[in-house]
Amino acid sequence: MSDFPINLDPQALPQVPVPEPDEIRAGDTVSWQRQFDRYPPGSGFSLSYIFLGQSAGYPVGGSMVANGPNNFVVTVPAATTAAWQPGSYRWQAYIHDANGNRYTVAEGITEILPNLENQTSGLDDREPDEKILDAIISMLSGKASQDAQEYEIAGRRLNRYSWTELMRMRSTYEKRVRAIRIRRGEIPPTQTIGVLFRNGY
Repeated sequence: MSDFPINLDPQALPQVPVPEPDEIRAGDTVSWQRQFDRYPPGSGFSLSYIFLGQSAGYPVGGSMVANGPNNFVVTVPAATTAAWQPGSYRWQAYIHDANGNRYTVAEGITEILPNLENQTSGLDDREPDEKILDAIISMLSGKASQDAQEYEIAGRRLNRYSWTELMRMRSTYEKRVRAIRIRRGEIPPTQTIGVLFRNGY
């Protein structure tokens, strides 16, 4: 028996997130766990994933999925995620049985973040709506670059819109960009304050 106290603070131990992460940094090792009561690991069932973006798809399965006591433990190595391109990816999880049947058991959306360690030049990580808003503002200020002028919205180049149309679009995209920045936690959401008037005051 040990004669000195041992600190088993759970916060000091490595934690495996449960379940799938909302964000994955390209170039990082990422792990999570998943339990499906109807499909216990080690009973002829295997788990696999597909992460599908606008221009690429990344499968996760095989040796990246281990059987735990009562759950599946997924570990995607850094060498694998290093090749993943930034963007928003829709994913689905599948259970395969020994008879070749497949069952879709979960789905969601994960954001792949850029690997800053590999950046040798500046990084433009603006979302499309942010780029469009900046291009519109440049057009209105008369400082639009060729790239900004070549933006297309609804099939029309930005330099084909009238001043009034650009002002209207600026208002629309300012609202979209505000929603993006609220989602990212960069600005607080607008709080609505209710006021009750009585006796005309």
